[in-house]
Amino acid sequence: MTRLDSYLRLSKITKERFGYLLGVSGVSVGRYCRDREDPEHRQPRRTVAEKLAVLTHGVIHVGNYADDITEDEAAEMMAEIERRSCEAAS
Repeated sequence: MTRLDSYLRLSKITKERFGYLLGVSGVSVGRYCRDREDPEHRQPRRTVAEKLAVLTHGVIHVGNYADDITEDEAAEMMAEIERRSCEAAS
């Protein structure tokens, strides 16, 4: 499972909702979630990649969004996003 796919699953955000936040369609988000070797995979363009990094407090970015991660790594990723979110709020 990719980092972005794990994020959406664990945060319970639909691809359509996340696409709205990024300014793209849910179909595009689904393509970003695919493994890099998948012929349907697409890399987010620069403006979308910047929004992705902002929404995830820099934890997910264009350099790692399609990396395969384990369940344990996904949990760590979510904890880091939560930690950075709390820091930003204070």
